[in-house]
Amino acid sequence: MTTDTTTETTTETTTETTTEAPGLTIQDLTMVLQIVQVAASRGAFKAEELSAVGGLYDRVFKFLDAAGALKKPEAAQSDTGTAAAEPTPEVTPAATAAA
Repeated sequence: MTTDTTTETTTETTTETTTEAPGLTIQDLTMVLQIVQVAASRGAFKAEELSAVGGLYDRVFKFLDAAGALKKPEAAQSDTGTAAAEPTPEVTPAATAAA
């Protein structure tokens, strides 16, 4: 009597994870702010979503401002030479070097 012994060799196919993980750039975050502005102006958010959306917008805005990625509009000068109003938080990407 002969006994056939079969040895299974399992070969696992592994993909190398040497590829760089996707990341976010300053330009991506600036685009997020612009998207939120457009969506809000078109009424895309429900009332109960506004605080969450606004909170995210504020955090991203503060991050970009601290990183120096936002170009603030020049304050309007009145006849007396003082700033007339606080600049609006309009997002304009500053000229930044690619990261």
